[in-house]
Amino acid sequence: MYSIFAYAPLEVMLPAYVDDVLDAGSGVLGTIWTFFAVGSFLGSLLWVKLGKKLPYSFSLGGVMLLWGLAPVSFSYVTSEWVVFAIMFLGGVVYAPYNIVSPTLQQTLVPNSLRGRVVGVYGLIAGLGFPIGVYLGGVVGELLGVSETILLSGLLTVGLGLLVMLNPVLRFKQTSVLPADNQKSM
Repeated sequence: MYSIFAYAPLEVMLPAYVDDVLDAGSGVLGTIWTFFAVGSFLGSLLWVKLGKKLPYSFSLGGVMLLWGLAPVSFSYVTSEWVVFAIMFLGGVVYAPYNIVSPTLQQTLVPNSLRGRVVGVYGLIAGLGFPIGVYLGGVVGELLGVSETILLSGLLTVGLGLLVMLNPVLRFKQTSVLPADNQKSM
């Protein structure tokens, strides 16, 4: 679900954004993703230092919310250097997602169900990306490039808020779900 809103529409719209809004070419697009990659690397290092101090709901929801602000910002920017800075910061805040999400899956899912749950999660995520790319393209044709990126960012911010406010995820450490929640599917 997250990939439908958060990443896929930006992935499909960013080349059009670079072409239409920034009036630039493939070199700028590659530089944007390079800034994101460097930011992600630094964000991963930073997460190692800070990550264990926050409940998972705030960590995962905060990552979603802050990442959502990156595409929202694109709607108001026409400078390549500002976009580079946004993607660098976006990489910093996005990096913990790939750390927290699997940790949360392994923490919440009992061993007896883990294979099935991770398989279904992978199926949903695997389908989410192409669906998000398709929807991003369709919405981009209807609304425009900047508007689609803005909508994607707003939906991601909203999803981040929902995750942050989810009381089920409000724990720092647990070895396994409480016994009454472990019933087999």
